[in-house]
Amino acid sequence: MPEAVVRWDGYQDLEVDLWAIVGRIVIGEAKISDRLGQTKHAEAWRYAALQGLIGEFSADEFVMATVGSAWIRRTETLVNEKIA
Repeated sequence: MPEAVVRWDGYQDLEVDLWAIVGRIVIGEAKISDRLGQTKHAEAWRYAALQGLIGEFSADEFVMATVGSAWIRRTETLVNEKIA
């Protein structure tokens, strides 16, 4: 399923780019830019929200894609620390 908005009580809406069930539950994030948020605060919120969603749905895998040549170091580090 492509892009969908997740809504649940007490939390801000969360847009997720990719959902798949292929013997495993996969949730993914795709960006044109090289970061998940324009500010450090926005990016931290996004990581926390994605981490919560992964846990809530018992996702087996999380994938990220960017059109950029690479993720900025901050994004890569936070994803590896908080989500991977």
